[in-house]
Amino acid sequence: MILRLLLPLASFASPIVGVGLGLEEKNHQVLVQEVFANTPASRNGAIQVGDHILAVRPSPHDPLGWLSVRDLNVDEVVQLVHGEVGVEVGLRLEGARGKYQVQIPRETIEAP
Repeated sequence: MILRLLLPLASFASPIVGVGLGLEEKNHQVLVQEVFANTPASRNGAIQVGDHILAVRPSPHDPLGWLSVRDLNVDEVVQLVHGEVGVEVGLRLEGARGKYQVQIPRETIEAP
């Protein structure tokens, strides 16, 4: 199952707020399927296609802190990543070079 955080953009009646990742669910993991150009995720430069998301922190000030995505489906992870413009979302990921963590500000993403 593939669910993109930004696509299909044409299907959205209004802009969405996100970081610019396409995600898919595979073997009970949420994987980065695409890093869209000219988005906060692409400008960050760390996230690679094939990396899998381990945890999300919806806001730096979120009292719940980091939330494991181990038992979440891709739709639930998308809901955690979307949020308010300018508020950073934290992502803990694992990829070919090991585990790492990023903080990425959300932006309004317009359909092309």
